[in-house]
Amino acid sequence: METRDGKKYIEYVRARNQTKKIVRKAKIQMEKEIAKDVKTNPKKFWQYANSKRKAKSGISELKYTSQDGEQKIKMTCSDKEKAEVLANFFSSVFTKEPEGEIPNIEKATVNSTWKDTHITKKEVLTILEDLNVNRSSGPDGLHPKAIEEIREVIAEPLTIMFNQSLLEGKVPEAWKLGKIVALFKKGVKSDPGNYRHVSLTSVICKIMDKLVRNRIVHHMKIYKLFSKNQFGFI
Repeated sequence: METRDGKKYIEYVRARNQTKKIVRKAKIQMEKEIAKDVKTNPKKFWQYANSKRKAKSGISELKYTSQDGEQKIKMTCSDKEKAEVLANFFSSVFTKEPEGEIPNIEKATVNSTWKDTHITKKEVLTILEDLNVNRSSGPDGLHPKAIEEIREVIAEPLTIMFNQSLLEGKVPEAWKLGKIVALFKKGVKSDPGNYRHVSLTSVICKIMDKLVRNRIVHHMKIYKLFSKNQFGFI
């Protein structure tokens, strides 16, 4: 005769096995989709492949020259030291514009001024629908995929926020922040020069950047304000 506890255990085992079966099927389906999209979205494939590796490859110990008077080559011992070594290297190769007067540029005669700065909900929604959901999130943690999924809900409040920002000539402080990520290129991993940095900024800020840029480029093309010597990097 089965006890009450015995029946509960049987129910638990049955539910556990069903759950495992569902999870296993979902995993197989996910892997099929990753394999199917490997050519169009290789980043997703490598992220999944790296997540299965037992050995996690982060930033290795880095070489640096001590500044204590001995000028000896040392190795970093902590993540803080790694960050400082990489920050110093990235700062040293940063392009600094020369000081001095700005060159005179010949003024173009235009019969119209750019006054229309109002952003519409339709414009915002169009960009939200075209977001690259494979990009990374910025310091605010808002991922493009999440933003794209709720685009119908946030299009209106984003439109209000963008227009207010243009009206006041200010942007939120959070939009000025960037998450710096060091990516290994090739060569010796202990050499800071073999890493390049990527600055991840707010996706919402990039949306407004695109809206403003589209209007500026459109205006300059209509009135032919681009120099004839301008061939790229518009």
